[in-house]
Amino acid sequence: VVADAACVVVARDSRRFTGNFCIDDLVLADAGVTDFSRYRVEPGEALWRDFFVPADTREVEPMTDAPSLGDR
Repeated sequence: VVADAACVVVARDSRRFTGNFCIDDLVLADAGVTDFSRYRVEPGEALWRDFFVPADTREVEPMTDAPSLGDR
């Protein structure tokens, strides 16, 4: 997901798009991606929410908190 989002970002006009904080799935959603199933760790499971993303950030599909290391 990071590499795909990076491709979208570096293809933008750097003079118009600079100094932005980007969230991978939002970059891809804004670029037209609607199926995020290929980025799931386990098929059929929800994507994992990153710990540094603010709670009020829109979600492109339902997410769950990543399991702790003891849960894996």
